[in-house]
Amino acid sequence: MSSFTVMTWNVENLFRPGETDAAADPVAFSQKLTLIANTIKKAAPDVLALQEVGGKEPLFDLQQELVSVGAPYPHRALSSFPDGRGIRVAFLSKLAIVDQSEMVDFPGGPALDIHDLDANGVSVPVIRMSRGALRIRMSVTWTWSRHTLSRSCCRFVDRGAAASQRGTKRSALTSLASL
Repeated sequence: MSSFTVMTWNVENLFRPGETDAAADPVAFSQKLTLIANTIKKAAPDVLALQEVGGKEPLFDLQQELVSVGAPYPHRALSSFPDGRGIRVAFLSKLAIVDQSEMVDFPGGPALDIHDLDANGVSVPVIRMSRGALRIRMSVTWTWSRHTLSRSCCRFVDRGAAASQRGTKRSALTSLASL
């Protein structure tokens, strides 16, 4: 792997049919999953951050749809802290997730001095996120072949090399061999 791509997407109320009034139509849900899966397949990120996922079941449904379109994302993480509507944040990943942590309480301090109004119009401090934040860590191994590097170096040096630069080629190959 020489590059690493991340995509984020608010999938807007991804609930199974019947879980909410907005998710009553099974055909619309299936079409939504297909649209999302095909878009993800085209973008081909290594890791996908999702917002507004309605729980484990619709996340699993999306994973299954991704498999059916030929874009499997076998690893997932889902926040344990849904908001009042039951939506959460989640990750899907091609890479194994080795650790995850969550945060729902805002840290103290003046930078996050957030207030809202209660039912009586009184200002009250907001100390919790409406739904939790989720952090994942994955193990990424960057590999390359010494042979590939040596061949690339040789091609680069050989194309511009004059007879007097042959020593540069040997020095470069020696340096690469010590990697």
